[in-house]
Amino acid sequence: MAAVIRRHVAKKLAEAAQLSQSVNQKWLNNLYKLPWCVRIVQAKKRSQVSSLLVSVPFQHLESCDLLPHARVPEQMQWAETLAHQTVQDECSTPFEVTDRGFHVCLNFDHVTKPILEEITTLQSKYGFKSRLHDYVECVDGHVEPTRTHNIVIEYSSPNIAKPFHAGHLRSTILGNYIANLAEALGHHVVRINYLGDWGTQFGLLGVAFDRYGDMDQLKEDAMQHLFDIYVRINADMRKEEEAGKPSTVHQAGMEFFRQMEEGNENALRLWRMCRDYSIDEFSKMYKRLGVHFDEYHGEAMYNEKAKEVVEEFKSRGLLQYNSQTGVGFIDLGDPDTKKHLHGNILKSDGTTLYLTRDYAAALDRKERYNFDKMYYVVENGQQMHFKQLVYGLRMLGCDWAGVPPTQFHVKFGRIEGMSTRRGQVVFLRSILDEAQARMIDSMKSKETTKLGSPEEMKRVAETLGVSAIIIQDLKQRRLTNYKFNWEKMLQFNGHTGIFLQYTYARLCSLERNAGVILDLQCATDALTEPEAYRLVQVMARFDETLQYSYTALEPSHLVQYLFSLCHLVGSAIEKLHVKGESDDVAKARLLLFYCSRTVLANGLHLLGITPLEKM
Repeated sequence: MAAVIRRHVAKKLAEAAQLSQSVNQKWLNNLYKLPWCVRIVQAKKRSQVSSLLVSVPFQHLESCDLLPHARVPEQMQWAETLAHQTVQDECSTPFEVTDRGFHVCLNFDHVTKPILEEITTLQSKYGFKSRLHDYVECVDGHVEPTRTHNIVIEYSSPNIAKPFHAGHLRSTILGNYIANLAEALGHHVVRINYLGDWGTQFGLLGVAFDRYGDMDQLKEDAMQHLFDIYVRINADMRKEEEAGKPSTVHQAGMEFFRQMEEGNENALRLWRMCRDYSIDEFSKMYKRLGVHFDEYHGEAMYNEKAKEVVEEFKSRGLLQYNSQTGVGFIDLGDPDTKKHLHGNILKSDGTTLYLTRDYAAALDRKERYNFDKMYYVVENGQQMHFKQLVYGLRMLGCDWAGVPPTQFHVKFGRIEGMSTRRGQVVFLRSILDEAQARMIDSMKSKETTKLGSPEEMKRVAETLGVSAIIIQDLKQRRLTNYKFNWEKMLQFNGHTGIFLQYTYARLCSLERNAGVILDLQCATDALTEPEAYRLVQVMARFDETLQYSYTALEPSHLVQYLFSLCHLVGSAIEKLHVKGESDDVAKARLLLFYCSRTVLANGLHLLGITPLEKM
């Protein structure tokens, strides 16, 4: 809830506890954790909206060492003694003690003004580090003192000269949100785009360019041309395999990559050219998505370090060779299944593999950034790879890799059925162009569209299209697969990005046409309707929602919260008119809507969405 209310209730509890005879010094030493224990219970019935229901669960008190691990009757006896001394003058009902904790209903007369004041004071920082959980964090049921973490987040990570497919899109959107949220909560974040720019797949592209490459086509549309020739060389390889012949194309690709690893200048010149074209294309797309990175890394930068990793495994007596294939591997074991788990780190020709370079990258990042946490935002299908990565790092003596692989791997489900009107989507720009075109068609068909020039319509359509793509993705539970649906995604009604943008634009229009000047210091006594109380209540829960979202790395918590906020805003606009009301009522209601817009904007920015004032 709003930190000002959390701290207020916690302060009252602390004052009562210090007067109580039933608490010891250890308890008093942990009082700084109390604000974390204060929660808000969302009103589900209309009759519950007259008060702000606050909860202090025993479970949270115990985890903070603020409650003896005793039987429930003893807890309740202790709690009742404490509760009767706490905030009674501000309660609409007495402090209630159940077998789960304290519950108190605070009068909205006492909480509305401080909650709205906190929002207007903090503005774009409301809900973030300056007030959110100044005391502790809760991760997997364990409570720790809050501190600033160094966090490295790897996300997006497309392959150069290849399509930016749906998995990369979801990684980009999700990784950007996690990075935004971690920064908002006060952590230091390094955003890394780890490009797939090395390996036999690039060797095949080198062979393809020798056979089919055209510099004029490359300059005109580099990504499309590189993709086309890559498809052609793979078709050549399939023909050889279907004919039962050894693939000369595959051998040529392996040879080209071997030359790259040995530093052949001609091979590296082509590699650099393709890499530069790809990064230029990716950068344009990321700009359209509102995504940025602190650093672009690539597998290539770990070519030499990967060889050092191989030597380290070898010096520890861990490197083995497959007697039939000649592939070099390490036996990682598997603490979960107690079975053998091999990690291949050398091809039969002595060149390194993706896993080898990932070991080198992880070691380099630890040395370079001294991270507390590192997240790889990669789809579900790579679970085995991250087991191999984490277990191998442990064998290299990395104590920081002692946590489960799931604490490194932020996995997610797949997008299914992503296609445009012209067929299967190949590049991210196809997705963004399609979203923009569909939004322009939709806006032209609506009489309520208030946009002027074609340039303005194109700009707004681009933002709406991106909003729709982001929300369709992030409203899903992270681990679920979902079907990409253009029609549902671009609806103005329903749980879509368009709906969130429409609500924001509607609030901006209300302020412009209110007929009264916004007064951030106005009295709030006139806010007595259930619609106003519901809005205050949901706004008070914003920072808790962010904490839940961050703890679980689950963006759908925030998206569903914003949907609830916007539905309540819609109801309030219909009932709580501003224009034509008395001055004190109009100003109080305008302030309420202004605070709603502020909270909505903060949430949208975290999701990577630019709020639109007109549409």
